[in-house]
Amino acid sequence: MKYSIQNDGKGTVMIRVFVPENLAMSFLTFINQNAQKKPEIKTDSRIQNEKYFTELNTLACSFFDDAVKSGFAISTAVSETNYSLKSAGFANVSYNITRSILQKNGRLKQKIQ
Repeated sequence: MKYSIQNDGKGTVMIRVFVPENLAMSFLTFINQNAQKKPEIKTDSRIQNEKYFTELNTLACSFFDDAVKSGFAISTAVSETNYSLKSAGFANVSYNITRSILQKNGRLKQKIQ
């Protein structure tokens, strides 16, 4: 198979593909079917990984519960949780993200008994 690509200078390209005549309709069918699909973006980023979020939520709640049970005030417990998450390998988690996770998991609505 041969092809050529020509840039129009306006952000688009013209692609010419030379395929055997007997495969032309199959090739066009393949292109049309795949052009309608959204591209699947695969990434190795831990941020996109469901396991990462599950672990992050579980640890955040556990660290927070332990901090509150140890007698820390809620705001200090959030800070301690954030510090513990960073120590556990979640370096990109900020205080605000930690607080948001705890809110979504119902931890900031009332003091834990």
